Amino acid sequence: MGLVVASERTASGHRRYTPEDVRHLYQVRSLRQLGLSLERIRSALSRSDSLRPIFEAQLAALTTQARQVETLRSRIAALLDGHTAESLLSTLELMSVYESYFTADQLADLRSRAAELGTEAVEGLKASWLELVGQLRRHMADGTPATDLRVAELSRRWDALGAKFTGGDPAIQAAAQRSWEENRSAISTQIEWPEDDGLVDYVNQARATR
Repeated sequence: MGLVVASERTASGHRRYTPEDVRHLYQVRSLRQLGLSLERIRSALSRSDSLRPIFEAQLAALTTQARQVETLRSRIAALLDGHTAESLLSTLELMSVYESYFTADQLADLRSRAAELGTEAVEGLKASWLELVGQLRRHMADGTPATDLRVAELSRRWDALGAKFTGGDPAIQAAAQRSWEENRSAISTQIEWPEDDGLVDYVNQARATR
């Protein structure tokens, strides 16, 4: 590419690299190791004042790449945690479902919110959720109408727990509702929730009476 050119020639025509040429070669090698393409290196070395914006752009690109790698690392670590080969496939299927309904920013917000809460708090919320589900199912089994004030209060707690994860964002809540309504079978299998137990519909009816 003519990026490093010998300044001199011997009498027989062989190229002779001067100390300055070798210094230039090391500059090229150093910039290449920082991830710059040869074309960008040519541009950078042709004008010394162009180095700073090139490095700034390179740093921004590497920062974005590092965030993407960390996100991927966290997702793979979470997948491997306590999963069998069969459950890994189910989890991947469910992730694919969610990615069809939530935007990348929404998914990042959900993951960030869970990270901010911390493992202990998340587990506490899960325990509260299971307790709430148990109470609602007992009301269903007893034939308590969804219009009952006790059920309405439980539906409020249902929404409050959900808001801990969604931040009360209407767009995220709507996406979650759509994903459930259109993928009940896949989601129910993954979270071991009876697909046709009617609990979500029961909560929706109670919510409408509040």
